[in-house]
Amino acid sequence: MWQDLDYFRTKDGLVYLVKGNHHPDNIVRAYPVYWPSETGERYHLTRGSYHKKPTDPNNNELYRIYPQYRPSKEPLSVPAVQVKDIEEHFLPRQAAIRFAHDQEQQETIWNELYKSLLEAGVPQEDVGIIGSYLVEVHRDKEDRHIKDIDFVVYGLENMKKVKRNIEMIRQKLNATAISPEHVAYHAKKYQGILSPESTLALSLQRKWPALQLAPGLLDSIRFVYYPEETPPDPWALDKKEEIILQGEVVDDTHAVFMPRRFTVAADKNYQIVIPYWGWYSPVRNKDKVKIKGVLLEDNKTVVLLSQEHYLIIQ
Repeated sequence: MWQDLDYFRTKDGLVYLVKGNHHPDNIVRAYPVYWPSETGERYHLTRGSYHKKPTDPNNNELYRIYPQYRPSKEPLSVPAVQVKDIEEHFLPRQAAIRFAHDQEQQETIWNELYKSLLEAGVPQEDVGIIGSYLVEVHRDKEDRHIKDIDFVVYGLENMKKVKRNIEMIRQKLNATAISPEHVAYHAKKYQGILSPESTLALSLQRKWPALQLAPGLLDSIRFVYYPEETPPDPWALDKKEEIILQGEVVDDTHAVFMPRRFTVAADKNYQIVIPYWGWYSPVRNKDKVKIKGVLLEDNKTVVLLSQEHYLIIQ
């Protein structure tokens, strides 16, 4: 089973990040993250050098090489990688087990974060590690550690435990909420991808799982549903017309999962669904919002799918 935030390697050496828990038969929805490169700054002992490329919003380079990965159904923003091309599957929980026995990490801030998650009540078996540490490209050719370590927590109830204890976790790490400087950095990074009408900076301020560890160093705890908790697949619904709605956020519980989901009370309750990575925890309860997106056939789900669609916090 493919879960959100798993990674995999295809036969050509490319390493991908899985998006969401819903995948068509023989297909995995995933973005390429680490590309084999002779001049790459990251080094794997047996597979050589890798370069991490910023997300190409249109995936032009990937589709030029593999046009068959271009999806035919929504979300069109996420490549559809064929299972037959996958050679290795990386599981975040296994990386956390490796981390717990990694003597080099025992005195690091990352170990303090790991212990803080356990202290918040998250079972050890529900903590995982994603990113470069998971796929073992977190070192350079001189064997120096060159990247932070990104944690993921599994389960809806475990997410709630972390949220209740986020201030305790920050205090233990001497961290703060996301800084104004980092808000500005991320707003600039994503504004060219997302609608310029969206109030992205305000959304970034609502990113409660963010841990500002130092100037320029932000670590965000990620969350993945247990399989049995995963809401129904919104991409199985047909699209109707574009709509604009205004209302109040009444349930932000699922805004930290992929795809991002939250409930807005307007003329009725709508479930807003956003497939983009940058919209992490983009709203909080009681926010007044204006949203443009596509209404789906259930007449209660609205999805943001293009640069013409927006999320405005009023």
